[in-house]
Amino acid sequence: MIATVETSRVHEATIPELWVMARHGHEFYEEAGLPGRFVPSVWVQTWATAIESGKGALFVWKDGDKFAGFLGGMTYQDPNDGELMSMELFWFVRKECRGGLCAARLMKAFEAWSRDRGCRRISMVHLINEASSGLPHFYSRMGYRPIETHYVKEL
Repeated sequence: MIATVETSRVHEATIPELWVMARHGHEFYEEAGLPGRFVPSVWVQTWATAIESGKGALFVWKDGDKFAGFLGGMTYQDPNDGELMSMELFWFVRKECRGGLCAARLMKAFEAWSRDRGCRRISMVHLINEASSGLPHFYSRMGYRPIETHYVKEL
């Protein structure tokens, strides 16, 4: 557990929790408008491998016994300068749990985890949808700056 960040409701997910978390994958996919389809077994295997290798982590915000928010990311070596980086691969707070501290606490936990692993930079995603309209301002307040826009095409 990360001691440097007040994470009263945030914890690093365990492998047994992955199947419970995967139940919310369709909700995230639908809201985000992501291409393809969500396959829970692939998601669980991918994250179990990342957690076991130490190269990935998922953070969970629980409201009582219910999962309210999630953030998952992995580390990698920047191919341009060799520096270790971390990249957020998904960040989702369930609709009924938005508007509080959940999103910021998840991000802070991920930042602390990344720092503890020696990462020099963090890359965060901004999905283009109605729910994320305030995200650029939030990222700016947290010290992030926009670098590029990412495009996807189905083949």
